[in-house]
Amino acid sequence: GISHLRLRAQDLGFLLWLPTVSATGELLLRRAPSLLLPSFLGISVSVPSQAKAPLTQDDLSDGEGTKPCCEVALPSPPTSSRGHQEASWPVEKLLLLEAFLADLGCVRSDGLGLDLEGLAERVVSRQLWEALANSTELRRHACRIFRENAHWLPELEVPRAAGARATGPPMQICSHLRRAAFEPILGEGALPYVDAQESCAPLLELLRIPSLADFESLTIALARWVRKDPPPMCAPKALVAALQERAVIERPALSLLGKLRNLIFIPGKGTTTASEAVWSADGDEGDFTRKLCTLAEAPMLKDIYGDSLRTWFCDFLNVRETPGTLHVLRSLSRLVPSQAGGDRRAGEAIPKVSLSFLRQIYAALFAQLDSARQRSRAIDDESSKRQKIEVPDADSLEAQARTLAHIFRSRRLIIIPQARGRPWKFLSTENAYWAVNEELANLPCSKFSLSAYYGAESDDVGDLRRFFVEVLGVTEVLTREELQQRYRQAASSRSAASRTARTSAASNVPEAAGGEHETDEDLDDDPADEDGGEAIEDDGMLGIQDMLGDDADLLGILCCGCWGVVGQWISKGSENACC
Repeated sequence: GISHLRLRAQDLGFLLWLPTVSATGELLLRRAPSLLLPSFLGISVSVPSQAKAPLTQDDLSDGEGTKPCCEVALPSPPTSSRGHQEASWPVEKLLLLEAFLADLGCVRSDGLGLDLEGLAERVVSRQLWEALANSTELRRHACRIFRENAHWLPELEVPRAAGARATGPPMQICSHLRRAAFEPILGEGALPYVDAQESCAPLLELLRIPSLADFESLTIALARWVRKDPPPMCAPKALVAALQERAVIERPALSLLGKLRNLIFIPGKGTTTASEAVWSADGDEGDFTRKLCTLAEAPMLKDIYGDSLRTWFCDFLNVRETPGTLHVLRSLSRLVPSQAGGDRRAGEAIPKVSLSFLRQIYAALFAQLDSARQRSRAIDDESSKRQKIEVPDADSLEAQARTLAHIFRSRRLIIIPQARGRPWKFLSTENAYWAVNEELANLPCSKFSLSAYYGAESDDVGDLRRFFVEVLGVTEVLTREELQQRYRQAASSRSAASRTARTSAASNVPEAAGGEHETDEDLDDDPADEDGGEAIEDDGMLGIQDMLGDDADLLGILCCGCWGVVGQWISKGSENACC
């Protein structure tokens, strides 16, 4: 009978003699295990000349124990149909030869002499992936290369196209997406693509290139979209719609959704977070809500993405349907100038708002607490369970109220608007009061009581006394004793400031001609009057002079003996005369 000789490719490598060129240009033969592959994914490998030592008789052995130092000599490129010599081998044929030599046992080089930029371009090129799609043998060869070099090959930087503007982070091999899966969603040229067939998906996975439009891969695509520089002027509606569709099917992990809450894209601006955005300004108070969002710089996502994506933003990313406490506080802070502790920048005009709008802002804050209490009562409601509403308990509600009160104590967010161009007043909790005692009704302080501005009930907003007094802790009624205490504190502060100013002036001002120092009257002059300078901008504080009138500095300390009738003050002339 006839016996068939079966050899493995590696065994055949010990039988075949392959051509190589010595340092002197002599063509010699060596076995495959003693030779280096001439290319890496079709990119020629140039072995340094110092590695090409002249071959000796020992090198003609089977190669065991010797270090490969020479390349396999390739034949000249084929001749074209027109009779011209080609500059290089076609990619597919070069890859087939490389795969064959690798199977014989030729050793891959350690990367020396390898054109890394050319390699990166080759890996993402159409020619490579067409060749891999057409040959199972080549896919097996590429799989081996990608797996052995997975620690550095995916991060290899791809050179930018000639004339392209260098913006954003460097583009790497793993920054690409499979065109057939993602271009219909993202659009042409939206992100870098590779033209790989679906049969090459396992190879793309080794390069960390997403090949299927599942939820995780779409999340990667969105993260890359929002990092584009400059930010695109259009919203990725199709991408977000695909995320919503896959989220309904796959029910992604909360950790992944948590990352996506920070990747809400606003055209032309960049990203914002779910806590900063609002779904829409629809509803009975649409005008107020829209103006509130404008002040708070909160994007209204329905206007950008359309009504069909409400499920994604509101149910999966927990974007609020309407503005929350954060948005209301931010809009309120935008009305307060920076010197009063607000977010309105120096020199920026006060946004045009009415007293009615201010009343609605404070009413909205109060309503946030009330709505939280109502949700806490609905903890067993089936609809709450279905919508996955996080229902706060009593302790968290008290914590919210305490937090709100602390914010108003530490920042001057209570606004008292003034007519006819007079400076507005911006107060903290301790400076404000809801009403004044009857015996103070004829004094100017009565004009700055919160009840004069926020006490009248209307169809839209009720009496805000509960909010200011019970929630924020504002003094309910300003009495004579409290006004007296404020006056004493103001006088004490003024006296201390005057002593400090005089001490500083005495140490810094040189003697005038004739050896005389400036007098106290000179130091007390308003510096704004010198050389026609402008007066310092009003800081919005409610001072004792505002509360008592123009003659407040002549009144002295208030006490029982200083109090007259029908709101008239009798000056004792000095602090010591007061009880």
